Amino acid sequence: MAACTPQDSPLAETPPRLKGNQVAATGRADQIALGGHGEFFDADMRRIVLTENALIAMQDDLMQRLDMPVAAVDPRIAKLLASQRLSAAERYWLRGAAIRSHLAKRDDKDGQRLALINDLLLQRSGRFRGLLLSDARLARLRELLGLAEVPFIGTNYMLRCHSADVPIPPDFATGGTDWKNQGALVTNLVSPGEYAGVYTFHDPQKRGACVALPRGSGAPGSLMGIICQSATTGAACFWDNKLRSAGPGATAIGWANMTVRICDLQDGDSLRENCTGCHTGNNVYLVMPDDPTWAKLLRRNMVGTDHGNFTLRVKGSTDASSPAGSGSTFRYVPISSQAGWTNTVNQPGCANGCHEGANPNVSAYWDSASPRPSMPPACASGGVNNCYVDPF
Repeated sequence: MAACTPQDSPLAETPPRLKGNQVAATGRADQIALGGHGEFFDADMRRIVLTENALIAMQDDLMQRLDMPVAAVDPRIAKLLASQRLSAAERYWLRGAAIRSHLAKRDDKDGQRLALINDLLLQRSGRFRGLLLSDARLARLRELLGLAEVPFIGTNYMLRCHSADVPIPPDFATGGTDWKNQGALVTNLVSPGEYAGVYTFHDPQKRGACVALPRGSGAPGSLMGIICQSATTGAACFWDNKLRSAGPGATAIGWANMTVRICDLQDGDSLRENCTGCHTGNNVYLVMPDDPTWAKLLRRNMVGTDHGNFTLRVKGSTDASSPAGSGSTFRYVPISSQAGWTNTVNQPGCANGCHEGANPNVSAYWDSASPRPSMPPACASGGVNNCYVDPF
């Protein structure tokens, strides 16, 4: 199969900015000497800075090196690749499946090395929106390819969240990612007076929200939690910036001047702290509606022009136990295999409730805050018309 023609080469694009021990991707597959922790490194252990087009160029180069006629490898893949209706993501994954099928027939060290590079290229595609496959298309490709596996890249927890229609968050950084900075909280209930930023992400295919809350200076020990929720199923998923590999006693790895890889983080299946000790109610988010930054999210007056499917509300759920007057009959459902991760029912906290009343843990924070906000958690001055504004 012919590789991209020179005029289509992604290497003509503006080179990315490099920092410290980094090097730009050349588009050659053999530039990758090692992969780990979601990164590529060259032979001098410099981190390779990738773009979406560089990944495609590396795949082109790998196919050229293998001198691989796709039709001879797998006629099913060749037939699919001939279609003019494929998306860039589908074409990328089909070619990856063809390479995998071809290399599976080899039993030499060079073949094993190239197979590893191919798998790394597929894994890294998850960072680029143009190379992501929707659930339905991924399932269809699996069906069509049979044993030519097209894997879901992520942890088992992410897969369960994905299956529950929860948006999967992209890797987090304060710049250069799909996260949007909505500003710092004025009302920080947990640590009054300290910095707590609010970053948002929305998936164009899924109604719901991802919200990240980086706190403190961002140095090691500074917490950064991410919660994503589906509006259609009510399922919600949790991550903290603690390494999965570090076990229950892990400390926060910080978040400033780095990219935090979601696949590396502890989640609702592994966190020692039970997030549902505070996060209860109609939706998973603990917001102060009168805080100007939270108000942006509630009323969709957010940074950026395309808010798409973003909403903090739950429009459907397997749990309809919310009390009358609490804003919604539906309640969010936490995704966790751990005992005790449950969304307990709390009565409405005030007449202007945007949300089921705060549980005792959150109310205690409000009682001890100095100065104490005028309205208790989940309540808005001016009535419930100052709660949610969204099109769903």
